[in-house]
Amino acid sequence: MKPMRKIPAEVTEVFRKKGVFTEDAPIFIRTDMGREEFYCDAYTVLVPEGIATLFCSFDLRGKRGASLFSRERTEKVFREIEYVFVPLEEVEEIKVEEQVSVLRTVLKRKSGEEEILFWAGAACRSDVYRFSEGLASYLKEGKVPEEPVEQKDLCPRCHMPYADPRHRICKKCMGKKSLVKKLLPFFFRYKLQIALVFLSVLLSGAVSVITPYLNSKVLYDEVLTPGSSLYGQILVLVLSVASAALLSAFIKMVNTMVGAKVSSFVVYDLKKTIFSSFERLSYSFFTSRHTGRLITQINSDAETLYWFFCDGVPYFLTNILQIVGVIAVMLWTAPLLTLFVLLPVPFVFGGYWVTLRLFRRLHAENHTHRSRFNSVLSDVLGGMRIVKAFSREEAEVARFDAKSRELAGSTLHINLRNHTVFPLLNLAVRLSTYMVWGFGGYFVLKESLTPGSGISYGELNLFVSYLTMLYTPLNFFAGFFNHMASGLNALQRLFEIMDTEPEVKEKDDPVELECVRGDVEFSHVNFSYAPGKRTIHDVSFFVPAGQTLGIVGHTGAGKSTLANLLTRLYDVESGRITIDGVDIRDLSFQTLRRHVAIVSQETYLFRGTILENIRYANPEATREEVIRASRAAGCHDFIMSFPEGYETVVGFDKKSLSGGEKQRISIARAILKDPAILILDEATAAMDTKTERHIQSALEKITQNRTTLTIAHRLSTLRDADFLIVIQGGEVVENGTHQALLEKEDGVYHKLYRLQMEAMRTIGIEE
Repeated sequence: MKPMRKIPAEVTEVFRKKGVFTEDAPIFIRTDMGREEFYCDAYTVLVPEGIATLFCSFDLRGKRGASLFSRERTEKVFREIEYVFVPLEEVEEIKVEEQVSVLRTVLKRKSGEEEILFWAGAACRSDVYRFSEGLASYLKEGKVPEEPVEQKDLCPRCHMPYADPRHRICKKCMGKKSLVKKLLPFFFRYKLQIALVFLSVLLSGAVSVITPYLNSKVLYDEVLTPGSSLYGQILVLVLSVASAALLSAFIKMVNTMVGAKVSSFVVYDLKKTIFSSFERLSYSFFTSRHTGRLITQINSDAETLYWFFCDGVPYFLTNILQIVGVIAVMLWTAPLLTLFVLLPVPFVFGGYWVTLRLFRRLHAENHTHRSRFNSVLSDVLGGMRIVKAFSREEAEVARFDAKSRELAGSTLHINLRNHTVFPLLNLAVRLSTYMVWGFGGYFVLKESLTPGSGISYGELNLFVSYLTMLYTPLNFFAGFFNHMASGLNALQRLFEIMDTEPEVKEKDDPVELECVRGDVEFSHVNFSYAPGKRTIHDVSFFVPAGQTLGIVGHTGAGKSTLANLLTRLYDVESGRITIDGVDIRDLSFQTLRRHVAIVSQETYLFRGTILENIRYANPEATREEVIRASRAAGCHDFIMSFPEGYETVVGFDKKSLSGGEKQRISIARAILKDPAILILDEATAAMDTKTERHIQSALEKITQNRTTLTIAHRLSTLRDADFLIVIQGGEVVENGTHQALLEKEDGVYHKLYRLQMEAMRTIGIEE
């Protein structure tokens, strides 16, 4: 297998100093991200001793004293960030995990531990799969194959996973045609407006071709030439030209207005479709992706497409028609001169095509930088309390500065290429201008000496006017191909979200239950968040309708995972979970969500009034029902202490509530839903002891005749549960009533309870 890219001398020297000789590497790879999703250059080499990865950066900075027009006005500065070496005898396997627009390579050690080797942007996808295949072959057979290893679920051409293994169609290899086919339905909804745009484009092209003919050919050879049919008719010519200009302005105005309207609605439809895809996707999709990146994709990418369709596509069509019309008239006027003009055009369009592919890669990398930049902003602004508490302002400013520099460097790279490549292509076209003036002048002189053997001055003037009209679209195409590359990348990222299949799906013919008793059963349930790391192992228990189950265990034992599985945020790997004897995978989402409610330790209030936040669980609830639920949750009194009462606006940039107040509103929201099955996942964790007792008293009334699963660290709150289970390492190690478990002096529950009671007595609290 051949090396993928050349290793820079600076990187080779660092490897050499650390005892890694790249000339011994049968395979290596260069990627664009580090081990913690930050952008940098990452060089990973496979040597007989192990796998070595160097994370570094080549910062671009201006060179002091260099001229603006100097080719060496900037210089690259090498900076080492991190070095990681894993001995080969410790490596068991390597795998690639796909995410939207990024992927990560995970290395599994023989000890069972897994660690991220590096992240990579979409532009490196093919190289990453090729490297992982080569490494897997080396681990198994001691050599790297000459050709990439075929994998059943990967496209052999680009190594992208198939969206559906049953239909071996690769989205990436379908390329731009596939993207256009997916986009066309969004435009078909506006057929009349698009037809009007095309009509205006045709009329605009025709008028733009006719106007120079009037200004040049008719003016010099008809109006100003004695003996011609229009000699002296200057007013008629002026009125004709003015009418053409007014008509052209009107057509362009209609084109722009209709095009902007269609573009706005298409982008609106795209955003709506993508957001609907978010709502359809499983919870795991969001836990594995950063909010900043998703915001970039649904907002920035959609805006990129808007400007592309609004300012790009209509003018692209206009300029194409203008080029065709201009070339036709030029061939009719002076075929030989037209040949000089058209000679460099194929080379220029070939250059544009190569440049388009280059800019698609550059814009993909730029998107990665922009996502990282937005992620830093989201992290810092969302966690400003932690930043202040630990005096990390300077560190966060430095982190922001690093991401900002990376984004600026990427944007600068695009702009430098943009302002270097396209002027050179345009210069190649304009060289033909001098040939036209030279040969055109010769033909005009020849016509004056021997009529009929050359061209008139009016024809030369017309030809030069059309030549200018030909150059203007070519200049437009320079910017258009740049925007097209950015637009195609944005379109691909949006469609990747739209085409992502949810991990948790509703059956085609789900079971609808109008009335649910509340029997809950876990039968030999197994589940893992990540391959090789079992979170829940062979868990079985039964909760009869109307009874309360207490779930106890250390942090990380898997208690909240049981709640996630019951609400079907994730699906079990094996075993089954039933409600009233029906597997929850057979139930409709509507039935499951209507009859199961959860109050989590992680509270969230939407931006809106307190009334709207509580009513979120049941939009049809009356104000009296909301107040009743609030009284039961113990939040009515503090709500009424606000001047606006239930109309108090909370959420971002509005009224700030304490953690306990948010939790009580969250409980009221669950009570208002009136579910058959209620899950309390550390529901009173954010409250003081007095408030907790008040809430527990209210919850005891609410949970009567209702199936309840209560997860709590404070074991005293579970004394009244009908029975308890103790989770340790993802397994049920004990079960029984509170009293029965306390009597097992060597049991896990007894030890936990005794430790908590001693800790509370130490601080003066008696239970």
